[in-house]
Amino acid sequence: MQGRAGGTILVVDDEAIVRETCESMLERLGFATVGARDGREALARFEAHRDAIVAVVLDLAMPVMNGEEALRALRAQRPALPVVVTSGFYSAEAVARLRAEPALELVRKPYVVADLEDALARLLTP
Repeated sequence: MQGRAGGTILVVDDEAIVRETCESMLERLGFATVGARDGREALARFEAHRDAIVAVVLDLAMPVMNGEEALRALRAQRPALPVVVTSGFYSAEAVARLRAEPALELVRKPYVVADLEDALARLLTP
């Protein structure tokens, strides 16, 4: 995906350093980014940038609205929206629920740029 004109990715993580690092990684891969601190803010950012957003990188554990709630709300607006879900810990139940979702990749924290690149390649390659 290196050098590809990729569109905009919504990055949702309550930890500023993680969100900013992810945004930097994605920008190196040729994507524009929009950041959000929680699921509620993610919905507002998605609405504001709906036409530009090609995918979402979404933390699972967040205050206000967690990642699974945000995923459901985002998918209510765009059912086939590609989503990379990130977390330092996945319960077996969460993995089973998430694996049933279409157009979704799981990436364990801490991740590196190659992890994001691989997940996005699987999601965005026709």
